[in-house]
Amino acid sequence: YPPDNALFAPGSEWAIFGPSLTEGVPDGDELLFPVLTTADPDAWTCKRMSSGVTRWRRSAGTWQVVSYSPVTVDENVQEGRGAEPVPDGQLWMEPSLVRDSDGSLLFTARGAYGEVDNLLKVWRSRDGAETWEEIIVIPNGKAQSTICLGRLADGRPYIVANEYGRERDKLCVWPLNDARNGLLVPVTARDALEE
Repeated sequence: YPPDNALFAPGSEWAIFGPSLTEGVPDGDELLFPVLTTADPDAWTCKRMSSGVTRWRRSAGTWQVVSYSPVTVDENVQEGRGAEPVPDGQLWMEPSLVRDSDGSLLFTARGAYGEVDNLLKVWRSRDGAETWEEIIVIPNGKAQSTICLGRLADGRPYIVANEYGRERDKLCVWPLNDARNGLLVPVTARDALEE
């Protein structure tokens, strides 16, 4: 949705700016979908952004966004679109979402700029995407590249990302541990340099 036709959830200040890296998660008859948003769609300056979860409902033959729950709120992201980041700016983008085996929701996003470049972080919501808590925070846990949540065949959630120090040439899968407060030993999915 372009700035002159921005899409908002009812009552939200956040304009939907970018989609997620995962599909919607069913929630009864509704869908939960992670997105990147901006609070300044007219200027599209990207100075104040958020990643979070939208709720969609089928009505009058179409899917319509009915709510938005921010997980991150990032201030002073950039001086302008395409400009260099300000020194203290950060941005959580390219979010992903899965439902855990206990029914809770797990959320992650790619950190960009400053100290969040390589930070691996996972949030959890136990109340249907209304409130969020950090459950895993690992400095230098991944490369400065895309990160995504998924579920294994047995229902265990996992993180897929590039290994720290290998940027975009070694892709690993880290299952979450049973307590959901850390990761298990990674499995290499693809090592381009080795192969």
